[in-house]
Amino acid sequence: DVQQIALIFAFCSQQLCPSWCLFNTSFVFRVSCCLRLHMRVVIQRVTRASVEVDGQIVGKIDKGIVLLIGITHTDTKKDMEIIVRKCLGARLWPDKETGTKPWATSVVDNGYEVLVVSQFTLYGTMKKGYKPDYHMAMPPGPAKDMYDECVCMFKKEHASDKIQCGQFGAMMAVDLVNDGPVTLNIDTAEWQDPNAQKDDRCAAHDAKKEKVAQEKTNKKTDKKEKTDTPKTDTHAPEQPTIVVDDKAEGA
Repeated sequence: DVQQIALIFAFCSQQLCPSWCLFNTSFVFRVSCCLRLHMRVVIQRVTRASVEVDGQIVGKIDKGIVLLIGITHTDTKKDMEIIVRKCLGARLWPDKETGTKPWATSVVDNGYEVLVVSQFTLYGTMKKGYKPDYHMAMPPGPAKDMYDECVCMFKKEHASDKIQCGQFGAMMAVDLVNDGPVTLNIDTAEWQDPNAQKDDRCAAHDAKKEKVAQEKTNKKTDKKEKTDTPKTDTHAPEQPTIVVDDKAEGA
């Protein structure tokens, strides 16, 4: 577990070299934080949204969702797959037949649109002073590559013409009308694959069944051993004890 590794690293550093940690607290803090963070996204259900850069609209959608995506140092393709699957599968609208059942359909079910915007400030921290610190966000170079790949994954899983995006690294003006309002936060570190959970439950169930079957087998074996063991008759009459007199035998 990466969080445990981070905590162990910080603890050992303080114990083995406290003077080094005193002058390098920022480094220890950064390593610890980066090890236990994963991709983040803010989902907003909207009736319309758009992104402008230098007065020009670079992305625009009608009804759908706006995704503000933050990428940190340890994010991988697996994190992107989780984000894409969760965002496109999030049931944020009522059922299409009657409209009386809330939280029943997703953006894909309704054919709505998605606006993807990079948002490194999701990893901002103000633990020291009042100036935000963004060192937990992935550097711009690799973050852009991962962001572009993430957008491609959204287009692959949903209709490509339904996916719009902002401009990475630019000063953007995001205009939206939040529908509800409905706003959700997702952190891939907190999410578990339901299929993996199902597999774990099945494995636990199988182990329990095997244990019960083994206990029954052991009971049958013990019972059989008790049956095969000859019984001693505790009510049989005692045999008389014969005492031989040595003197009489000599005579």
